[in-house]
Amino acid sequence: TKKKRKRNPCHTGNKPNSVEQRLCFSKKYGYIHTYVNNFPEACTKGINKVLFYSILFYIYIHTDLQNLSEASTGTSFKNVTLSSIFKGSKLGKRHIVEDILGEGGFGVVAKCQNMCTGRTEAVKVNRCEPDDMYQAFVEISLLKRLRCLNADTCNIVEWNGYFFHEENICMTFEVLDVSLDTYLTQRGNPGLPVTEIRPVLHQVATALSHLHSIGVVHLDLKPENIMVVDRTQQPVRVKIIDFGLSGLLSEIKQGLRQGSTWYMAPEMILAAPLNETLDMWSLGVIAAELAMGCPLYPGNIDYDVLSYIVETQGQPPDDKRPLWRIKSPEEFHHDSGCHPEGRRNSRLSCLDDIGHRMARQAGHHSDQQTLLSLIKSMLHLDAGQRVKAREALQHPFFLLKKKYRRRL
Repeated sequence: TKKKRKRNPCHTGNKPNSVEQRLCFSKKYGYIHTYVNNFPEACTKGINKVLFYSILFYIYIHTDLQNLSEASTGTSFKNVTLSSIFKGSKLGKRHIVEDILGEGGFGVVAKCQNMCTGRTEAVKVNRCEPDDMYQAFVEISLLKRLRCLNADTCNIVEWNGYFFHEENICMTFEVLDVSLDTYLTQRGNPGLPVTEIRPVLHQVATALSHLHSIGVVHLDLKPENIMVVDRTQQPVRVKIIDFGLSGLLSEIKQGLRQGSTWYMAPEMILAAPLNETLDMWSLGVIAAELAMGCPLYPGNIDYDVLSYIVETQGQPPDDKRPLWRIKSPEEFHHDSGCHPEGRRNSRLSCLDDIGHRMARQAGHHSDQQTLLSLIKSMLHLDAGQRVKAREALQHPFFLLKKKYRRRL
């Protein structure tokens, strides 16, 4: 005997029966089709198509006709804001909000308790604009790729999956303590001692080495995206978070612009050829910030960042424009109509000035020159000669740590 096929509880029937149902079905399908077409090249940028259409089918089943109509005419689905997520409110079917951890352009991050497992989780609730949903699809696809890595040994945030809150995609992660940026601010001291910088850089370089080994580039490495697991523990343990702007190395094309300007590699600003050492440049800038206690290249526009780089390190190479030069502030204002901001508090004539500043703030340390050597290798202007993550882990600055352990 044939087994009776179980009926899908989400299935509304094989065919709409009445004229009204057929009309509603037709309109709903048309709105979904229009909504799909609003996504920027969603099916041509490596997104998992099964994931993409399964999520859209979920939206089709659980969204009313009015919301779909609004989406197709250019307005958004009902977006989640801080006003609609508060302590005690419920996300999806099993997450109770305990606290709001933050809000950004993507949406809201809430600390929630999973009623099924009893675990506390960080839930990232993405807005429902087409661009934000597209970015969520990209992030979920990359997070699935990262499941082949051990989150603890590879120093990346643990991802627990995703669910829906109304029409909003929610991603669940382990709860971490504070960002590296907040940790530095709370310390109140200008910079960290070398003994604290070493484990942080080693863990981040380890994470990048594993990411690059599976063809993933983070593209938005900065202190806000490096989380301290527990600030009361020493040495400090850190993990990389936020893969919303990450991509596959094989799909990174010349001219891509991604990430935060302060930590952006010069070849990205100049639209020169790119490779995985984009992340190593960002780590080098972070290392200098940890050592000095202030940002190395704090420019919100490309011109400022490039000016600071040229001032401190010289002119980056560009094979396509070998005779290029950076414009003067007056030329830049005349051509663009924008005034350079000039936010840099301390000017460095060369990277060696980082070591001089460290010596003034914390006194001389035997490992300062070795740290400076590592920073220089990460901030090499030529991306082809810049140190890779797996090579950085063999730098004497990290090998000194093993040497001291053997002595003890």
